[in-house]
Amino acid sequence: ANILWAGWGFTEENRKTAPSSQNKNEIWIAVALPTGTYCYNSYHNCLIQINEYDIRHLTFKDCQNNDIIPPISLIYICNKDNIDCKNKAFINATAYGTCGGIAQNIYLYCSGENIGTYFNSTYDYKRLKQVLNLPNNNFIIGCQPIGYIYK
Repeated sequence: ANILWAGWGFTEENRKTAPSSQNKNEIWIAVALPTGTYCYNSYHNCLIQINEYDIRHLTFKDCQNNDIIPPISLIYICNKDNIDCKNKAFINATAYGTCGGIAQNIYLYCSGENIGTYFNSTYDYKRLKQVLNLPNNNFIIGCQPIGYIYK
């Protein structure tokens, strides 16, 4: 929970831990674990189960060792309905900017705890969208596997 809170939680002052353009809060995080897939509820700092599928293997392709599945993989998803604009370029810029702030916070947390992570844009988009049952107004921005550092 600390990793997720660092990335996209709420502070005691009811502010997000990462910036969001015009406070749109358009990003939500799906968390892939061995026990299933969950939605991170940032307000209550808890996970809500979406399904019982282990989809971690869908969150990366072409990595150095596909036999190693990370214990956790985060999937960043934009809900376009939270952005009051029909301009695709603006929607993308807003979503990618917010996602970058969240991913950076998670990088910093992981670095401080000696946990490995990286931002990944090579994943199985079609299968992830299908397994997550995402509506058309939601799109996946990227994934962030989190795990052990191998030396």
